[in-house]
Amino acid sequence: MMRWLLGGRREKVRQQASDWIAKLNGPQGDVERAAFERWYRADPDHAAAYDRLSVIFEASSQIRAVPVSAGLERPGPGAGRYAFAAAAAGVCIVLLGVAALVLRQTTLSPAIDVQQDVFAAGDSASRTLRLADGSQVVLSPGSQLHVVLDRGERRLTLRRGEGRFTVFHEARPFIVLAQGTRVTARGTQFVVRLDSRGTRVSLIEGRIEVSYPPSADRPEQLISLTAGQQLMVPAQPPPSGEGPDVTGTSPQPAMIDFDDVRLAQAVEQVNRQSHQQIRLADAAIADLRVTGAFRAGDVEGFARSVASALGLEVSYDAAGMLWLRRPPAR
Repeated sequence: MMRWLLGGRREKVRQQASDWIAKLNGPQGDVERAAFERWYRADPDHAAAYDRLSVIFEASSQIRAVPVSAGLERPGPGAGRYAFAAAAAGVCIVLLGVAALVLRQTTLSPAIDVQQDVFAAGDSASRTLRLADGSQVVLSPGSQLHVVLDRGERRLTLRRGEGRFTVFHEARPFIVLAQGTRVTARGTQFVVRLDSRGTRVSLIEGRIEVSYPPSADRPEQLISLTAGQQLMVPAQPPPSGEGPDVTGTSPQPAMIDFDDVRLAQAVEQVNRQSHQQIRLADAAIADLRVTGAFRAGDVEGFARSVASALGLEVSYDAAGMLWLRRPPAR
């Protein structure tokens, strides 16, 4: 019985799930995310084990972690009737040890751990948030976001500006609210932008569901978006009562590759993948060369990567346009 408990498949899967909790909440969580997603989807038992242990860890994070000695001895053959109890206790100690490890790594990580708070990005710089569930949010300059994470759901309200959301896959739905528009996801990446025209939702990868408030001429609807699609919900519903526009019916490529191409050419191609646009402030930088792979739709990420590689600066105008320019001479 003890051999089955410690060496059986169920225990192996549970140990793998424990390891993933520790990795994803540690400083290298972002690096491990893709491998975790493959493991999670490979077997329903993987998902079930991870979801169960996530609940245990969430409860454990409310209490003080107790250090576990590394010198515990394995019961010998003569342990008799205490063998099963010792094995069960050993499993509990392993789980507590994993919880303690995760708590310690989370404490040491520079990631932001939040249950309820309001975050804002400055007027001239974006801000990256790492939420307590492992999700990541990049706020564009001037944006504000209210975050509430509880046992039932992950609810974020975009009050102004733009946010790019990379959602960690788990049982709780991930909900983003913006001027009455509601985006529901579980594990995907998308962008929500607020401006005077309304709310724009752009899906980079995965699948999401978008609902928007009804009007006198238009009932509430639920629209599913697939990778590469955008949905524009106008601030003022059209008189005809028509629903929002869904554009870009073919998925965007996951990555855009450039091999020694002109910066102007690279910017033109990146701009075709997103409503947010980049402009070159100085014609002299148009002939700089760009090489690399960039995530489709991540305009800000492309601009910052190119600026870092080529010694340029990124700035934003009042309309949210990104500008690349040479830094002033010193």
